[in-house]
Amino acid sequence: MASGSGDAPRRSISMKGKGRMTDNLGHDDRAYHEYLQQQVYAEDLGLNFPHSHPFLRISEPDLNVTPILTSQSENMPDLGHDGDEHDDPDPNPHQDFDFYPQMEEKLPKQVKSDLFVLHMKKVTNEDGSTVVICNYCKKVFKWHKSGGYGSYRKHITNSHPDAQAKSSSQSQILRYATPNQQLFKYSDAKNREELARMVAVEHLPFSFGEKVGFNNYCQRALNPAACRVPRTTLTEALENIYEKEKKMLEIFFEKYNGRVSVCADIWSDHWRMHSYIGVTCHYMDNAWAIQKRILAFRVFDEKHTAANIFRHLRIIFTEYKIENKIFAIGFDNASNNTAAIPALIELCKPYLGGKFFHQRCACHVFNLCVQKGLKTLEQFIQPIKDALYFL
Repeated sequence: MASGSGDAPRRSISMKGKGRMTDNLGHDDRAYHEYLQQQVYAEDLGLNFPHSHPFLRISEPDLNVTPILTSQSENMPDLGHDGDEHDDPDPNPHQDFDFYPQMEEKLPKQVKSDLFVLHMKKVTNEDGSTVVICNYCKKVFKWHKSGGYGSYRKHITNSHPDAQAKSSSQSQILRYATPNQQLFKYSDAKNREELARMVAVEHLPFSFGEKVGFNNYCQRALNPAACRVPRTTLTEALENIYEKEKKMLEIFFEKYNGRVSVCADIWSDHWRMHSYIGVTCHYMDNAWAIQKRILAFRVFDEKHTAANIFRHLRIIFTEYKIENKIFAIGFDNASNNTAAIPALIELCKPYLGGKFFHQRCACHVFNLCVQKGLKTLEQFIQPIKDALYFL
């Protein structure tokens, strides 16, 4: 091609075994296109198809193709904006063209054998040679790049049959494992802890771990080594989880530098003849999302006096170190709750002298209004209840 024609220098692409092909439209390009399709789909190099298209600009070629410049373009001088030749030519005049884009990172291949995960390991010596060492007897084998793992597996089967049988339960897990994933190992302690968490979250009975259907499901579908968890063991696991979570919550509120709001309520279980107190905490986290936690759910068998209510709340607030961080507290309209507010204000020292400290429960107020109104209709409601009893 003549360099004085004013046209841009034409680049050509050299390809091993395929000769030289130009990037202009023509028969050679179609053949090159078909060749790239065969390379991408046959060899599965992980390349994106647009990067291998021959009609794109030369800056996005296939990685198996080595782009070069024609002899005339290599000798062409580097011209400035005024058309004059520079005194110091650019040492890398083609740096604007990214001839070698980075290949997309390949995903790790699936592990095809558990041999080098459980039983053996490959070690490279200082001289560059590779050997295989048994994890049990430390016997050294020569590494063969080709030929399979038959001799290694035969050694494990004949010399260490117990280890081979023990690892058989892990074979299905290894099929879907990757080199970066840790091998799963069954643990009775972890099984008890996670079962206890499930019972707490789903409000299941403590005897759930003893049920035949659940244990059959675990042993037949998940892990044959799964053990039955009796209610006494599950109760102990739940108590340990409670202490752990409570400690984490205490540490959190100790470092929390904001304000929290608290709700408290007292109710009676007439069947067991016990009373209980429940305390919840509401606050904003760092993402300005409202969070709530149960601080206490305890037996309250004493008289529901203002002094006893204040004493129980002071113990709970002190445990979590929030007595100086409470903005408001929600109570129902019981007179004893209202009588305990002055002592709580003295303890918590809220903003504005406690003007917004005591918040009455709106739901309780609505319930009192409805109950008051239903009393006027009691003479009409009771006959309807009696009639429904015989349906």
